[in-house]
Amino acid sequence: MYNQYMLTKPKLELKKENKQLKNQISQLQKQLEQAHEVARVDPLTKVDNRRGLNIEIEKLADKIQRKEDNILEKTCILLMLDLNDFKKINDTLGHATGDEYLKKTAKFLKENFRPYDEISRIGINSKKDGNHGVSRVGGDEFVVFLIADRDITKEIQERLEKSLKKSKYEELNISIGMISFKIQDLVKCIKVREKVFKTDIIKEKLMEIIEKDLDNKLYQAKELAKKNGTKGCKTSVILTECMEF
Repeated sequence: MYNQYMLTKPKLELKKENKQLKNQISQLQKQLEQAHEVARVDPLTKVDNRRGLNIEIEKLADKIQRKEDNILEKTCILLMLDLNDFKKINDTLGHATGDEYLKKTAKFLKENFRPYDEISRIGINSKKDGNHGVSRVGGDEFVVFLIADRDITKEIQERLEKSLKKSKYEELNISIGMISFKIQDLVKCIKVREKVFKTDIIKEKLMEIIEKDLDNKLYQAKELAKKNGTKGCKTSVILTECMEF
């Protein structure tokens, strides 16, 4: 009996220790997942930040590379939004008021897009004003991207314009640039220009579209908003374009 007890006891202790270790690993995994989630979310508006956008763009690039879910037959729609005269709001009304405008803008976007559409608040590198990366003054740029079975930019534009007329959003003065393209056209473009077809190359091209083509469309919308403002017209402007490679 004594010898059997001495042999059994270490096994029981080892089993208990293994269970405790598994619990600790599970807790650490949960903490790590929470840390990753916090790292990708903008604390003010509760939408993704640039890190979150990069993660979702990489997921899309990987899906395109693997040709999953008939992705090549679908259309990608990208939208960039900017608050007009946001610096003036901060300077005259204070940063607390500016923060409320940012939160209201995020709410406006959440109400007009599906839960699984990517919405992020970013600081975009812009050649227009010399600012760089996440340090861009104001941080009032938002990007939305979604995948659809067809080009629905006109429907989105109409929905956003209708929403801006609601009393709770009528004070928002925004400019929006929106472009769309067929995934298969993007793939053809990459295959013609590049010798290899990898996820990182697809991601690089998608980010180039956001930082150059989409940013340029937003710039055009902002210029039109300024022009309308001098004429006493409505200054919120939405410009769309079907992109060809």
